Amino acid sequence: MKQGALLASSPIPADIYLTCVCRCGHHIYMKSVNALRVRQSLGRILDDLDRDGEPVLVEKGRLPRAVLVPLQLFRERFVDKTVHEERRALERWFEERRHSHDKADTRDGPDAVALVREMRGPLP
Repeated sequence: MKQGALLASSPIPADIYLTCVCRCGHHIYMKSVNALRVRQSLGRILDDLDRDGEPVLVEKGRLPRAVLVPLQLFRERFVDKTVHEERRALERWFEERRHSHDKADTRDGPDAVALVREMRGPLP
């Protein structure tokens, strides 16, 4: 089913189709375009992507190969999530170190200031 037939007033070229992407029994319809069309008019497809904000499925030989997504969606789904996960891991690491430091009795060992003064030597 061609999108041009569905949305006659749409500026999207008629060779961009609506494709059903089945996942876990759910049917998701999204715009799809073949790889040749991507090579011929990438700028127009990117403009449509910015304007509509809907992902575009890229097919090669009638098989799904990739999905173009808006930059904001990519950041929300991947970059921001990764940064958030790394920050949480770092916070857990510091929290573990703090608790292990609290449990250790460091008062029996040498004073850090005394060690630094000893390594530095006498001041001129």
